[in-house]
Amino acid sequence: MKATTAPVSSRALNDNNNVHAQGASGERYYLLARLLILLVFLVVVALQEGLALWPVALTSPLPVLVLWGYAAFSLLTALLISIPPLRNALTPAAFVDMIFITAIVFLAIRQ
Repeated sequence: MKATTAPVSSRALNDNNNVHAQGASGERYYLLARLLILLVFLVVVALQEGLALWPVALTSPLPVLVLWGYAAFSLLTALLISIPPLRNALTPAAFVDMIFITAIVFLAIRQ
């Protein structure tokens, strides 16, 4: 019995690369959506609540601290998206997003 190997077509390799590229573009869309949400929150807090967003200190109001925490999280996520070996760390990002957004909404209702 003779062992044979099937040649791998270049199309199969390109399909694998396209799947990876589609995943990366989905992550980029997710990052863009997160940054737009952050921008909306910053505008609402600055205009509607009348809270100063800058300078940030530990004595800043809690909604401002949560917003800047979300901004730092968004920046970290953007960094993780740009480094392919670290993309697996993005798995819990949606859960952390929900926690931040829930905290922001809760603080807005409480005000």
